[in-house]
Amino acid sequence: MSPQALAMDTGRPWLVVSFFTEANGYKPDALRMIASCQRHGLDYFVQPIEGEGSWLGNVRFKPKFMRAMLDRHPGRDLVWIDADGIVQQPPTLFDSLAKDPEYQKFILAVHYFRGRELLTNTVFFRNSETTRAMIDAWIGLTKARAGVWEQKTLQELLAVHPEWPAFQLPAQYAQIFDLMRAAGKPVIEHFQASRRLRAARLTTRMAPPRLQTGRP
Repeated sequence: MSPQALAMDTGRPWLVVSFFTEANGYKPDALRMIASCQRHGLDYFVQPIEGEGSWLGNVRFKPKFMRAMLDRHPGRDLVWIDADGIVQQPPTLFDSLAKDPEYQKFILAVHYFRGRELLTNTVFFRNSETTRAMIDAWIGLTKARAGVWEQKTLQELLAVHPEWPAFQLPAQYAQIFDLMRAAGKPVIEHFQASRRLRAARLTTRMAPPRLQTGRP
């Protein structure tokens, strides 16, 4: 992949991974996310990408990216964090998911918003052949469901495959800054930059033309 990834690797059992598109305003968010990983001593691998032509295309790229990351980082469990997320407290639950025997049956960990909607803003992936098989199926289903978000295809997939058990992340690990305030103090907080950037683009399109005054 190119251009060069931003990375820190001290050999922890798990690694934060993400990507961002440089051309559409996400780089400052990604740099804030990286800085938050550094504050908490977390290993990370964050890849700039050219993008898939749209926000929807970019989010639908996530399964392919995660499949490549599992192969690139053998023996390391992975934690996907959206590029607009910030690690606000040490995410110690991921240490337990990676190392404790009681959690080894789970191939991933996700949060269901209000108990109904699977979120992929923060996801723990066990680095295993079973997880690879699940992601291959996720890639296939996402390709077959044109125009559908990747989190919806993952939810659909897990609902019919009980052999791929998912641990339920607490809300504080996938906390949307305004919609989930009631969850308390966030561990990983998400700011949904896509909303901000869409609003900025809309404002730019609606702005009246500048009057020509003859002055610079």
